[in-house]
Amino acid sequence: MTRAVRAARIAVAAVLPAELALVVCAAAGVRLPVPVLAAAEAAVVAVFLLEAWVLHRLYAAARAAGEEPRAALRTAARAVVPVQVRRLLRTSCSPAPPSAGGCCAASTGCAPGTWPPRTPDRRRP
Repeated sequence: MTRAVRAARIAVAAVLPAELALVVCAAAGVRLPVPVLAAAEAAVVAVFLLEAWVLHRLYAAARAAGEEPRAALRTAARAVVPVQVRRLLRTSCSPAPPSAGGCCAASTGCAPGTWPPRTPDRRRP
């Protein structure tokens, strides 16, 4: 793992919990000072730019090594995104909560990432 990839992972691991804490405070009704919000958003943008830079470097290196564009993107993403996150994204179904029928259960017979079939009265199970 290169130093840039390691730095990007550490930055994400540091910024995400802080951003989550700010969201929880805002949802609880805590009035946050404007400089704190501005600093938090600046940190998120900086981490986003760092991730984009690292991904671009890895993609360019894979393309220079002779990989096709899609394979190079996959190689870069595998280097930056942790295995646990990739597994979570691969097995998730849809953004709707399970109570709303968003995630497919084995009993519905639908493929991951699709909605369950509708019942005769046009509602989802």
